Amino acid sequence: MTIAIVEVSESHEECIYSQVSFLKNEGHSVNLFIHPKIESQISSYRHLIDDVLIINFETSSLIKRLIQQQKLFNLLKKNDRIIFNTGSSSKTVRNLCLLLKMSKVECIGILHNVKKLEKSFTQKLISYKIKKYFVLSDHLKPTNSIVKIQSFYPIFFPKYKCEENIKKNNIWITIPGRLDYNRRDYDFLFNNIKTLENIDNIKFVLLGKIDPKSDEGKNLYKKLNQLKILNNFILFNDFIDNVTFHNYIKKSDFILPLLIKNKDYLNYKITGSFNLAYAYKKILISNIFFSDIEDLSEHSLFYDKESFNELILKISNGTVSKKEIYKKIKWNYNIQKKQYLGLINN
Repeated sequence: MTIAIVEVSESHEECIYSQVSFLKNEGHSVNLFIHPKIESQISSYRHLIDDVLIINFETSSLIKRLIQQQKLFNLLKKNDRIIFNTGSSSKTVRNLCLLLKMSKVECIGILHNVKKLEKSFTQKLISYKIKKYFVLSDHLKPTNSIVKIQSFYPIFFPKYKCEENIKKNNIWITIPGRLDYNRRDYDFLFNNIKTLENIDNIKFVLLGKIDPKSDEGKNLYKKLNQLKILNNFILFNDFIDNVTFHNYIKKSDFILPLLIKNKDYLNYKITGSFNLAYAYKKILISNIFFSDIEDLSEHSLFYDKESFNELILKISNGTVSKKEIYKKIKWNYNIQKKQYLGLINN
């Protein structure tokens, strides 16, 4: 089969490699249609893909966008399957799906927020064409749905060249992703760290670009300096390429999602920090609020407002209890490939 993977946004590139690997491993041809802002991120596996088309989905005028979508429709309908890497409430995805309704090609989507199926009118229009969806964790599969839904974990990545000598004798607790106060409780972390002594061996890695000239970056540096905890952090002022990003994840001792307590994560969506931890078999440091998520309960050290400092001190002095982790067969490449291809083939 010839299969097109389409990503109209500048996000979720981290989900593409696993799919390309599964499909090529099975002998399929793969064409990739992506936003120009993620082109550099696919460089390490571009050679695996039969054809890559870079399409700016943000052209200025409505007429230009409609012409572009018509051209894209003509290219996409030549494939046997189309997988929308972000198959949710996007006007571009909606328009393409409505056009593709006139074609026999089957469309499949990845849902990054399952609530869209219940709440979004645009998603209902998309679902006139897309009858099969992937979700990115077992706990996100709804019990009742009028469309087919399968889970898979995009937790496989290229073997990036190992960067030596980037880590000294420190313990790394890593918070992957850009600075995002809407999703992460940085103030909780900062205000707790300022009260701790003798944790010089711990470095909190904020693994995302923080522009020190931006208002957000200035405020962050000001806060860390005022609290006198800047030395406990590793920060990046520039874009982090995939090689560096994955090297820091691989060398991390723990992954800290630092999520604000939000019930949507219990039923509808995940953060990329989860799958990065699963990919590299890392222990997570998770708020007890999220303990009902089975994947987290098996692979996390949990904290609440009162116990966080005690946990960090135990990590610092090496007395934290060990966990038996990643023993289930579900984390195996072939199992995930089987689940993924099962939805595509049936």
